[in-house]
Amino acid sequence: HMTSSSFSVEDMQKLSDFAFPYQEKNGTVEKIPFRNIDMIGPAGSINSNAVDMANWVLLQLGSDKFSGILSGGSLYELHTPCISCDSIIKAKELPVCSYGLGWFVEPYRGRHMIHHGGNIDGFSSLVAFMPYEKIGIVILTNMNGSFLPNVLAYNIFDRLLGLEEIDWNGRLKGEAEK
Repeated sequence: HMTSSSFSVEDMQKLSDFAFPYQEKNGTVEKIPFRNIDMIGPAGSINSNAVDMANWVLLQLGSDKFSGILSGGSLYELHTPCISCDSIIKAKELPVCSYGLGWFVEPYRGRHMIHHGGNIDGFSSLVAFMPYEKIGIVILTNMNGSFLPNVLAYNIFDRLLGLEEIDWNGRLKGEAEK
């Protein structure tokens, strides 16, 4: 059910509605060339859209729509911490970080959160979900090295969980300026 996803920027550009890559330079946003990294496959060359990625998250959440593809035991193993690692964002709401089988496993404000972001020239993304709450988020941007996916995901989690909202934008902007 991910019929618009591909592993090639050349194939992606054959679609009618692909995104162009951008970066901010000296306070101005400018279009930049696509970076072709097809030779290293999954390490950044996955091109997708919100609909396809929503199906990916539904699979990760164990949706009946995709029953039989992965067992509950397989999902549990994929989402189990294997090694400790540094968190991308240093904050008391994200106290410890681990890496599982292709996923960062990290508590967010006391909830079990699983996530993985992606950055390639001109694009930043984040897939994050909370399996026990059955909440999943996909943020896709066409801006190089942006914290926007994290800011949006944490704000959405706060709202969906009924938690007091944190000014993640202000906090991460302050960290970036340091």
